[in-house]
Amino acid sequence: MKWLMLLLCLLSAPLSAQRLMHGALLGGGIGFTHNLKANPECYEYGRRGYIFNDTFDFTLYLGYRFRWSLPKNERVFFDTDITFRYNKLGVHRAYYSENKPGELTPMWTMRNGHGQFALPLSVNYRLVKGLYAGIGVEPVWDISTYSPDDMPFFCMQFDLPVHVKVGYTISKRVDIALVYRYGFFNTINRSNEIASNYDNRAYLDGNLSDLSLSIFVPFVAK
Repeated sequence: MKWLMLLLCLLSAPLSAQRLMHGALLGGGIGFTHNLKANPECYEYGRRGYIFNDTFDFTLYLGYRFRWSLPKNERVFFDTDITFRYNKLGVHRAYYSENKPGELTPMWTMRNGHGQFALPLSVNYRLVKGLYAGIGVEPVWDISTYSPDDMPFFCMQFDLPVHVKVGYTISKRVDIALVYRYGFFNTINRSNEIASNYDNRAYLDGNLSDLSLSIFVPFVAK
C-alpha cells in the first residue's frame, strides 16, 4: 500500500510543476545476464546433468513520459514514465558428451518472451544546453505465460532495477538518451518452472540488465 501511495504521489507531482512536458517514449537495446546460479534440485540440471547457458537477447519498450521541472531550478528535472516492455530471452541447454570428453554438445535452444509493466522514475541534471545525466529506479512487474494442456497460466514476478542515463535534447520535439538498467531480483526463470508443484526453477539466483537507446517525443509542453 505504501508503494502505491508513493507512486500516485510521483505520478501526480507533474500536475503542480511549473513546467510540464509529456509525450511518447520508445526504445530498445541489448540485454545481459549476471550471477546466474543453477538450481541443483532442477530436474534438467540435477538429474539429466544439463549445462545451462541462458541469455538475454534484446528488449523493446513503448510508453508515455511526463517530464517536469522545479519552479526555481530548471536544470533539475524529473521523468515519470509508464512503459510496457518486451524482453526476449534465450533458453540454452547442453551436456558433456562421453564420446567427446570436455566438449559441450548443444541439446536444445528456445526463445522465451517476457512482458513487463514498468514505472520508471528518475531525477536528471542538465550539464550544458542540451546534454543531461540522470539516475532513477524502475518498479517492474514481469509477466510470462505458460500453456500446459492448452490451459494458459500467467506468472508475475517483481523487480526493482536502478538505471542511469545520459541524454541530449535535440529540440522541443525530440530527446534521445542512452540508458543502462540493472535489476536486483531473479526474473529469468520460465513461468512453467515457477508454477511447478516442486522447485523446478532453472536458477536460484540471477540478475538481468540492459543497455538501450530511448527516444522521447513530447506532444505537449507548457
